[in-house]
Amino acid sequence: MAEFPAPCRMKFRSFCAMMSQNIFRLDNALAINHSGMLRYNKEARIMKRAVSMLAVLLIITMGCSTQPSPKKAFKQFSAAMGQGDWSTVWDMLSKKSQKSFEDEGYKKMKETLETLPPDLKKERIAELGVTNEELMKMNVKDFFMLIMKKTDASKEFVKSGGKDEVERVQTGRNKARLKIKGKNEVATMVMEGGAWKMEFEED
Repeated sequence: MAEFPAPCRMKFRSFCAMMSQNIFRLDNALAINHSGMLRYNKEARIMKRAVSMLAVLLIITMGCSTQPSPKKAFKQFSAAMGQGDWSTVWDMLSKKSQKSFEDEGYKKMKETLETLPPDLKKERIAELGVTNEELMKMNVKDFFMLIMKKTDASKEFVKSGGKDEVERVQTGRNKARLKIKGKNEVATMVMEGGAWKMEFEED
């Protein structure tokens, strides 16, 4: 069942409590005479109408729960790339994509640097604009942001970022595939923690 935002959950709970009280009062207001016929007093008729509105009020309450849209999430991701906001880009990557970068980029970088001669290692680190000590203290996200700022590939992302439009969306169970307008490209997004995340599928 979809999780309501906090304000809507409060409204929903208050509404349920109110309806429970009203239904209890309705039961007490209904009287059964000796002929087995129900007779309603004025309060019973009012409560009956309140109960009949239950479905409408539930729909209104459910409307407070705005499900995130994969299309909207993609636009946010694309805009972040266009602005060079690599922190947001990282946060919008799926756990699988983050883990892939950690294994194929972050860990391999450290392993490779350890195999280089001291002078060459120092030269490679200097190209990143940091010291060896700073580099070794970086977590995966920090390293991702550094690489994206320094590599030529990121410049292409910045040029195209924010301009891509989604032509159509195919949504499945916690997964969506988005056809990019004017391109032979399909983006994949997955639902994680109530938000859509970009997932780069391996070839």
